[in-house]
Amino acid sequence: MAIMEATLAQIYGGVECISRFNYLSTGTPAAASLSFLLTRALGAIAVASVYPATKLMQKIANVQATTVEFSVLTVKDMYSVTDFYSLPFIEPLEGAVGGNSAAPNVTYGFRTNRVRSDIHRGTKRFSGVAESNVDFEGNLSAAFIAGAGAALATALGAVLTETDEGNTITFTPVILGKQRYDPDTGDPDAEGRAYRKYPTAAEQLDHVASGVIWDIYDDTRTQTSRTRGHGR
Repeated sequence: MAIMEATLAQIYGGVECISRFNYLSTGTPAAASLSFLLTRALGAIAVASVYPATKLMQKIANVQATTVEFSVLTVKDMYSVTDFYSLPFIEPLEGAVGGNSAAPNVTYGFRTNRVRSDIHRGTKRFSGVAESNVDFEGNLSAAFIAGAGAALATALGAVLTETDEGNTITFTPVILGKQRYDPDTGDPDAEGRAYRKYPTAAEQLDHVASGVIWDIYDDTRTQTSRTRGHGR
């Protein structure tokens, strides 16, 4: 069992937009690495120059403006220095919705339910909001929410499986609880001002929320860090 992290980098409006996804793996691969298998399960490997339509990467592209460029997906076992896989999108993958679109700091918002009182809801923000998906005052259209929006929410919560030489590997989406600490001393502190992953996999496994369900907000959200000139 390993705690995996997938980091997606996209470029939109001159801003690098970073999204992270965590999964808990079960099963033992025969030959391939867990990071490679999760990369494939997420749909980041094109087949005959086409990305799998049913996988998460394409579901993300389906809600975004055509000017969103997928840059690179990096997948790793969070507690391994050898199990990682970084894949540039050599075969271009871009957003699928034409027309005018909003600034990078205007986003689609997704969140999970809460299954543990000590771990907050998971959230995701995706830039590249197409104006055709917005009705008025930032409210998303009912057709979009029920269509591509709901499809992406389902994909975010989907349990993924891959087979490696007859061995089945399962990747379950999870939300990680973080350790609170004092950034001045580096010591764990319940009143600390910063958060980080737990230092060992065993400790982190005690702070994982699984079985979550994702849903889309019915209006646009903001991601201040993606304001032009301010980074990610």
